[in-house]
Amino acid sequence: MSIYLLINGGEEKKMDDGFKRLMEKLALFEKTHTKCFFSERRDKIKKIFAELELELVDEADFILKEKSDSLEILITAQEFLTCDSGGHSLNQLLGEANYFEANIIDEKIVFLLWFRLWDWV
Repeated sequence: MSIYLLINGGEEKKMDDGFKRLMEKLALFEKTHTKCFFSERRDKIKKIFAELELELVDEADFILKEKSDSLEILITAQEFLTCDSGGHSLNQLLGEANYFEANIIDEKIVFLLWFRLWDWV
């Protein structure tokens, strides 16, 4: 899924350009290193994500994409999020994310969080 952002003079910029550059760097690094996978990290992120859905059920839309070696979370909300009765899980996910991007697109807040499920050895 590509999300576009209009910048100066109507020029379109893909929201995930920075993410694409990160993935290209990882592909180069992978040639000289070995990945050690951590299934408990997947479980932890998914548990926090489930809590987030409950805390902000009426305030945002959520998409969780699972890959064999990573998780991506896309959060779309109106122009603000209130975290009076919750939001702790959002802070946890932001702290756990290996990549985080936030933009305003069509008057909505769009968060992209990416979590790697491995470490290099």
